Amino acid sequence: MDSTPAAQPPLLLIRADADDRIGAGHVMRTLALAQAWQALGGRATYFSAAMFPTLVERLRESNLDVWHSTAPVGSSSDAERFVQLAKQHQAVAVVDGYQFDQSYLHQVALLPTATLTIDDGARAGKYETDLVLDVGLEATSESYACRSTRTRLLLGPRYSLVRTEFIHHPRRQRERLGNVESILVSLGGADPTGSLPTIVRGLRRLKRSDLCIRVIAGFDAKARSSLQAIVEGDPRFQLFGYRDDMAEQYAWADLAICGGGGSNHEMAVFRTPRCLVVVADNQVANVREFERIRAAVNLGPATGLEAERLASIVEQLLHDPERIRAMAAARGAPTVSAPVASSSDCKKSTARSWRRHRCLGVIIDGRVRFEIAIGDTRRRGHAARLEE
Repeated sequence: MDSTPAAQPPLLLIRADADDRIGAGHVMRTLALAQAWQALGGRATYFSAAMFPTLVERLRESNLDVWHSTAPVGSSSDAERFVQLAKQHQAVAVVDGYQFDQSYLHQVALLPTATLTIDDGARAGKYETDLVLDVGLEATSESYACRSTRTRLLLGPRYSLVRTEFIHHPRRQRERLGNVESILVSLGGADPTGSLPTIVRGLRRLKRSDLCIRVIAGFDAKARSSLQAIVEGDPRFQLFGYRDDMAEQYAWADLAICGGGGSNHEMAVFRTPRCLVVVADNQVANVREFERIRAAVNLGPATGLEAERLASIVEQLLHDPERIRAMAAARGAPTVSAPVASSSDCKKSTARSWRRHRCLGVIIDGRVRFEIAIGDTRRRGHAARLEE
């Protein structure tokens, strides 16, 4: 029996931002990776140029550091500073955000430590990091044809980054009978397209007086105050800012209206019936695919959203329990029980082998299904697939 003490994983350094222009999705999904890294005994830190103060507080309460970048977002100086910090701390480097282009990712890929790009729809062009993760239903290897020979792809919803509070929620798979009494509205941590007022005005048109409608405005205090005037005098509405119990909200809702990004994948874990708003161009194909498998209703792009049309669609769903049940039962939702940043083999490794043999893995349904060991890629020029 090996009595060698388990080595502490290296620092996980995450480059991600969150503001009222891009929302909080990039930070919130990488939080799942950070939680898994912490569970292995490692330390995780965010390197960010913009982040809501409330979100910074949330991360620090979770024992996560936040280091601030003063360089222009996505610039070469931004990349240089991020790479410098990763080298200084011998950190595993994670990049998540559309502002990080091919040039930025190239600089990150030159690091001697393991590197991961979290992406949506192959926006950057060429990919050279050790791993690329895209959880979209439509993600294919053909989309990422322009990649380094050593780059390995983690594609599809089975690799969804699911935070701890969602995985272990007791009502995650509650029975859904098709009746709708509770409606949840959440576009994530912010409303970058300004769609919430239109959605709320649409829901005010619903005829039923017995509905309970919760609107989560997120981290943006200004967005919440603008909604207050719209829901004034309608007892069906409950208006909230940021909430740290979103798992409970997803379980509570009989029907939800959300964006087509991270919130959609989180709700899929709960099989919450939902209507999807396309709030970014990269969500178009993914939202269409969710509609194709009957897991959601596509409301179309946020720019063309109309209150009257939304009210009509939701009104029809209120009278169609079969459609509600079909959304809850649709296949294709994420089956991930936990994302992890290292395999069980890595947990037993020594400090030396952490440096020489860096590992990233994913646990699906409680078992390691896909594990990648990244060795000395600068000399060998490849990464070895150990198990699938």
